[in-house]
Amino acid sequence: IKMDGGKTEYGPDGEKYTQDDTLLFEDILGSYDIRQDVSGFKSEAIDSLLALLKGVEGVPGMEEYVEQYKKELEKYMATTDGTYTGTMVITRVQPEEEIAEIKFVVPNTDLDTVLFRGRWKDSALYLDAVGGVAGGAWTLYFKKEGKAITCEGNSTYESTVASYTFSLTGTKQD
Repeated sequence: IKMDGGKTEYGPDGEKYTQDDTLLFEDILGSYDIRQDVSGFKSEAIDSLLALLKGVEGVPGMEEYVEQYKKELEKYMATTDGTYTGTMVITRVQPEEEIAEIKFVVPNTDLDTVLFRGRWKDSALYLDAVGGVAGGAWTLYFKKEGKAITCEGNSTYESTVASYTFSLTGTKQD
């Protein structure tokens, strides 16, 4: 390896060492700049709540509460689809195990919750949602080119709570 000052480093037995793009579990740990595209969001549960709220419209003393709650739910339904950018943090769950947890850091919020946990195998994390997240199992694939590490994955989730599709791409921060 060429070092500062032009010096060459040699590996075992005096052979020149060449670095390959082998990706290890330890390589993927850290922070990533991510982009997530969410589409097709629907929620039978929220639709049911909105229908219930229509039933209590006009009840004395409840108008302001019902209207505020209804506006929040409608805003949530209308703004979930879209493109999100931010930071994803991948950490090891326990020493000696190749199991990782994933958090998304959302700017201007206190969100610091583990959303997914999964096992490392063949350059991928096989993830499951944790902590009551409305999400299913999905796979996050990693690639290493030189020092750059990138990841990508997608998922489709369907339940009575929520249905949506998302894709995620990320680049590891230095």
